[in-house]
Amino acid sequence: MKINHQDRLYIIECSEGYSCLGFDVLDRRAVRLSQELDCIFHTSLPHGEFKYNEYCLLQNLAAERFKETGKRCNCELHPMLRGLHGERVEVFFKNGTKERFRVGRTIGCIPIYLRLKNSLSTGGPAIDRDEEITSVRKIS
Repeated sequence: MKINHQDRLYIIECSEGYSCLGFDVLDRRAVRLSQELDCIFHTSLPHGEFKYNEYCLLQNLAAERFKETGKRCNCELHPMLRGLHGERVEVFFKNGTKERFRVGRTIGCIPIYLRLKNSLSTGGPAIDRDEEITSVRKIS
């Protein structure tokens, strides 16, 4: 893992290249996850390897809890899409745009919703918990 302080990014090596995680995104996710796990995340720590590793420890705790109890951490599921898994929806965003998609969901210990293009899709772009959705309409 490398840190780009100028662009405020953690750069994480993956099997086929790199993935990036913004400092602010990590903070928001870590706070939500620590609240769900009833743990403490030190938001006042400076961004760096120690803070990133602390976030990874929270993820490991979530994985252990799931392994032992089967209970997932649902803190990254967008609240406006809860109960709509598998449904086709039209979503209106704060910036004035709208999208239609089927709501999918990942199966890990910290699931997220996905935008599925159609009923045959097996994957799609993630729906970030912090996306500014103004309304959702279920469509057939």
